[in-house]
Amino acid sequence: MYQKVVIRFWDDTTMRGYAENFAPDKGLLTLSPAGRAGTHVLVRLDDVKAVFFVKNMGSPGRNKKKGFSQDDRRLGTRVMVEFKDGEKMWGAVFNAAAIHGGDFFLYPADGSSNNEKVFIPRNAIAAIHQG
Repeated sequence: MYQKVVIRFWDDTTMRGYAENFAPDKGLLTLSPAGRAGTHVLVRLDDVKAVFFVKNMGSPGRNKKKGFSQDDRRLGTRVMVEFKDGEKMWGAVFNAAAIHGGDFFLYPADGSSNNEKVFIPRNAIAAIHQG
Protein backbone atom coordinates (compact mmCIF):
# COMPACT_ATOMS: atom_id res chain seq x y z
CA MET A 1 0.00 0.00 0.00
CA TYR A 2 1.37 3.40 -0.99
CA GLN A 3 0.92 6.39 1.29
CA LYS A 4 1.67 10.04 0.47
CA VAL A 5 4.50 11.29 2.66
CA VAL A 6 6.77 14.26 3.18
CA ILE A 7 10.00 13.40 4.97
CA ARG A 8 11.80 16.17 6.83
CA PHE A 9 15.48 15.68 7.56
CA TRP A 10 17.61 17.36 10.22
CA ASP A 11 19.08 19.86 7.76
CA ASP A 12 15.48 20.98 7.02
CA THR A 13 15.52 19.43 3.55
CA THR A 14 12.50 17.43 2.51
CA MET A 15 11.64 14.55 0.20
CA ARG A 16 8.13 13.99 -1.10
CA GLY A 17 6.77 10.79 -2.45
CA TYR A 18 4.99 7.58 -1.70
CA ALA A 19 5.93 5.25 1.15
CA GLU A 20 5.48 1.59 0.43
CA ASN A 21 4.71 -0.80 3.30
CA PHE A 22 6.00 1.55 5.98
CA ALA A 23 7.39 -0.56 8.84
CA PRO A 24 9.09 1.60 11.49
CA ASP A 25 10.37 -1.44 13.39
CA LYS A 26 12.78 -2.12 10.51
CA GLY A 27 14.29 1.38 10.70
CA LEU A 28 13.85 1.96 6.97
CA LEU A 29 11.31 3.51 4.68
CA THR A 30 11.05 2.67 0.98
CA LEU A 31 10.15 5.86 -0.86
CA SER A 32 9.07 6.32 -4.45
CA PRO A 33 9.91 10.01 -4.93
CA ALA A 34 7.16 12.15 -6.42
CA GLY A 35 7.68 12.71 -10.12
CA ARG A 36 10.19 9.86 -10.51
CA ALA A 37 8.11 6.81 -11.39
CA GLY A 38 9.88 3.48 -11.02
CA THR A 39 12.55 4.90 -8.70
CA HIS A 40 12.87 3.72 -5.11
CA VAL A 41 14.99 5.26 -2.40
CA LEU A 42 15.74 3.62 0.96
CA VAL A 43 15.55 6.19 3.76
CA ARG A 44 17.06 5.41 7.17
CA LEU A 45 14.66 6.55 9.88
CA ASP A 46 17.63 7.50 12.08
CA ASP A 47 18.33 10.28 9.55
CA VAL A 48 14.90 11.90 9.65
CA LYS A 49 13.29 14.40 11.98
CA ALA A 50 9.75 13.30 11.09
CA VAL A 51 7.68 11.55 8.44
CA PHE A 52 4.46 13.39 7.61
CA PHE A 53 1.62 11.31 6.17
CA VAL A 54 -0.23 13.92 4.13
CA LYS A 55 -3.60 14.37 2.48
CA ASN A 56 -2.09 15.91 -0.64
CA MET A 57 1.36 16.67 -2.01
CA GLY A 58 0.80 20.43 -2.19
CA SER A 59 2.46 23.06 -0.07
CA PRO A 60 4.16 21.58 3.00
CA GLY A 61 3.13 24.33 5.43
CA ARG A 62 3.46 23.83 9.15
CA ASN A 63 0.93 22.89 11.80
CA LYS A 64 -0.56 26.25 12.67
CA LYS A 65 -2.53 25.30 15.76
CA LYS A 66 -0.59 25.70 18.97
CA GLY A 67 -2.13 23.72 21.80
CA PHE A 68 -5.64 22.39 22.29
CA SER A 69 -8.93 24.24 22.56
CA GLN A 70 -11.23 23.68 25.55
CA ASP A 71 -13.84 21.96 23.40
CA ASP A 72 -11.41 19.64 21.59
CA ARG A 73 -12.74 16.11 22.05
CA ARG A 74 -9.89 14.37 20.26
CA LEU A 75 -9.30 10.82 21.47
CA GLY A 76 -5.94 9.65 22.75
CA THR A 77 -3.38 11.18 25.06
CA ARG A 78 -2.79 14.86 24.36
CA VAL A 79 0.87 15.78 24.08
CA MET A 80 3.18 18.57 23.06
CA VAL A 81 6.34 17.27 21.41
CA GLU A 82 9.43 19.44 21.49
CA PHE A 83 11.99 18.46 18.88
CA LYS A 84 15.73 18.75 19.48
CA ASP A 85 15.84 21.78 17.18
CA GLY A 86 13.24 23.61 19.32
CA GLU A 87 10.21 23.14 17.06
CA LYS A 88 7.02 22.20 18.93
CA MET A 89 4.05 20.18 17.72
CA TRP A 90 0.75 19.45 19.47
CA GLY A 91 -1.38 16.38 18.94
CA ALA A 92 -2.66 13.11 20.29
CA VAL A 93 -1.10 9.67 20.59
CA PHE A 94 -3.02 6.43 20.87
CA ASN A 95 -0.24 4.37 22.42
CA ALA A 96 0.75 6.37 25.49
CA ALA A 97 3.36 3.76 26.45
CA ALA A 98 5.27 4.45 23.22
CA ILE A 99 5.89 8.08 24.15
CA HIS A 100 7.94 6.88 27.11
CA GLY A 101 10.56 5.07 25.13
CA GLY A 102 9.89 4.42 21.50
CA ASP A 103 9.00 5.90 18.15
CA PHE A 104 5.35 6.85 17.76
CA PHE A 105 2.65 8.40 15.59
CA LEU A 106 1.26 11.81 16.48
CA TYR A 107 -2.18 12.86 15.23
CA PRO A 108 -1.98 16.67 14.89
CA ALA A 109 -4.23 18.90 17.00
CA ASP A 110 -4.86 21.03 13.92
CA GLY A 111 -7.52 18.99 12.13
CA SER A 112 -7.39 21.38 9.18
CA SER A 113 -3.70 20.76 8.50
CA ASN A 114 -2.49 18.74 5.54
CA ASN A 115 -1.06 16.14 7.93
CA GLU A 116 -3.08 13.04 8.72
CA LYS A 117 -0.45 11.71 11.12
CA VAL A 118 3.24 12.21 11.84
CA PHE A 119 5.77 9.48 12.57
CA ILE A 120 8.29 10.78 15.10
CA PRO A 121 11.49 8.82 15.76
CA ARG A 122 12.57 8.81 19.40
CA ASN A 123 15.97 10.31 18.53
CA ALA A 124 14.22 13.48 17.25
CA ILE A 125 12.66 14.38 20.59
CA ALA A 126 13.97 16.70 23.28
CA ALA A 127 10.86 16.52 25.49
CA ILE A 128 7.25 15.34 25.57
CA HIS A 129 4.66 17.03 27.76
CA GLN A 130 1.26 15.45 28.41
CA GLY A 131 -1.95 17.36 28.87
